[in-house]
Amino acid sequence: MKMIQILLLAVAAATAWADSDIKCKESFADKVLDSIRSKLPFTAPPTLEQLSDQSRPTEEQQVALIELDRRKIRCANALVKELSDAPSEALIIFNSAVTKEQAARADLYLGKITFGEYNKTVAQLGAAMDQQLAAIEQRQALADQQRRAAITRGAAAGARQALPVYNPFPKPLICTSTRRGTLVDTYCR
Repeated sequence: MKMIQILLLAVAAATAWADSDIKCKESFADKVLDSIRSKLPFTAPPTLEQLSDQSRPTEEQQVALIELDRRKIRCANALVKELSDAPSEALIIFNSAVTKEQAARADLYLGKITFGEYNKTVAQLGAAMDQQLAAIEQRQALADQQRRAAITRGAAAGARQALPVYNPFPKPLICTSTRRGTLVDTYCR
């Protein structure tokens, strides 16, 4: 039963992620973000050029970064609402990654880091989040497997206890009787 719930949750999460992802990708297609489009990976992993970009944002790019931040946070909030049934540990990991990415975006906006450093940071955050979520999934799968095994062992033990206990037939009694007047002596073996 638990495995079915997890599978349904996974399907719902994938659907919610796809719906949110489509809406987010559409919002990232806005022309307001054109000045940073070549600097940041919006839909694919960062290119070598984006990872090695040593430039800092111009004023026009800073305006675009503010708009990008608004849209990314809006998308993250929408995704969290749609995945409210996800394990709390997964939501905590997601929240941490979103917060760290936003902090890196703030550093980029302020010119403390370059576009390349930002892209590397975001890529590392994404990889770390994927790794942590995979570990949660593995632990959950192992726990489910152990629960199923315990249930199977318990059911087998219960079935063994419920089996009837058969006793061998009793030995037949061989009795002999002897009459002595009005008295009868009976001897059984």
